[in-house]
Amino acid sequence: MISLSQIINKKVISVFECEELGNISGIYVDKKLKCNYLVINKDNMQWLLKPNTILYINDVIIIKNKSFVNLKDNLTLALANQSTLLNSYVYNVEGNYMGIIKDVYFSKGYNADLIILDNNEQIMTRNILNIANNMCIISTDTPHKISNFRPKSIPNHKQTKLLDILVETCKAPEKIIPEKINPPPTAISTQTNFDYSKLLGRKINKNIISSNGEILFKAQTYITKDCIKKIKTFGKLYEILKFSE
Repeated sequence: MISLSQIINKKVISVFECEELGNISGIYVDKKLKCNYLVINKDNMQWLLKPNTILYINDVIIIKNKSFVNLKDNLTLALANQSTLLNSYVYNVEGNYMGIIKDVYFSKGYNADLIILDNNEQIMTRNILNIANNMCIISTDTPHKISNFRPKSIPNHKQTKLLDILVETCKAPEKIIPEKINPPPTAISTQTNFDYSKLLGRKINKNIISSNGEILFKAQTYITKDCIKKIKTFGKLYEILKFSE
C-alpha cells in the first residue's frame, strides 16, 4: 500500500523532456474512491496526472513524458463527479463529527482502502457512504447502504422547464391590431366636404404608406393634382393634413 502522505509535495519529473513539472498538491477520487487524478501545482497553475501513468515513486515521481499531464481547466467535465477527499470533513450517519481526513492509503490500482483522520482514527473506506462537497459521510456501528437514503422520486427540473418552453412556443401568437388614428375634433372628418385644391403646393414631410405597405408619397414631395387623386383613392386626407405644410 502507498499513502497520500508519501506522494504529497513530491516533485514530478518527465524523463523524455528531462523537466520538472511541479509538485503534487492533492488528488481527485470518484464515488467508488478510486484515485483518478493527482494534482500538480506549478507557477500558480494546476495540472492533472493519472496515477497509472507513474513509473516510479521514490525521492521524486517519475513519468515517461509530458503527454500524460493535462491542464486542469481542460478537464472540468471529467472532474464534475470527483472529490478531493483530502481535508474533507467526516460525519457519521448518527450526526457525530468524526474529524478531518489527513491521509489516505491506496491499494494496487490506486483504490482508497483506508483513511486517517486528524485525530489519528482509522476508518476503512468500505464504511464510507458518500463523499462530495468537501464532506464525507460514514456508517459506523450499523451497516447502511446509500440506496436507503435515495428519494422515492426526483423531480426533473430540466424536463419541466423544457415543457414550459414548448407550451409557450406552441401558443398562438397574439393578433396585433393596428392603432386606429382618430382625427382631432378640429380636423376635417369627412373627405367629401373638403376643398382638395387647398392642398396644392404643400410639401409632405413624412412618407405616407398604404395599408399593404406601399409608399404612396415620399417625404419632401410637393402635392400636385395627381397626388390629390391618390389621396382621394386611398383615403389619406387626414395623414396629408397632419404631415404636410
